[in-house]
Amino acid sequence: KARFESALEQLKNHPNVDPERIGVVGYCFGGTMAMSMANAGYDLDVVGAFHAGLQLPIMPDSAGVVKAKILVANGADDPWVSEQQVSDLKMVMDEAGVDF
Repeated sequence: KARFESALEQLKNHPNVDPERIGVVGYCFGGTMAMSMANAGYDLDVVGAFHAGLQLPIMPDSAGVVKAKILVANGADDPWVSEQQVSDLKMVMDEAGVDF
């Protein structure tokens, strides 16, 4: 969490970045962390997670916490992600009103 916060602060302070429009893209572990940080309520506008794990360390615990729109792009035949994990993630995200 501390590394993400440090990176986010560096990004927001960069002169070529609009700090009001922040997106995060991650692949594999990075996608899992990107979704987790959105679920923790960080001020992100969009998250793209590719080949990410779906058993996230941080899940949204109530409606309105997640501000970001989230794209999850995992292969249907990915042996590391079960149909149950997909179903569980959809249920939690729907219950929390996440735009994904």
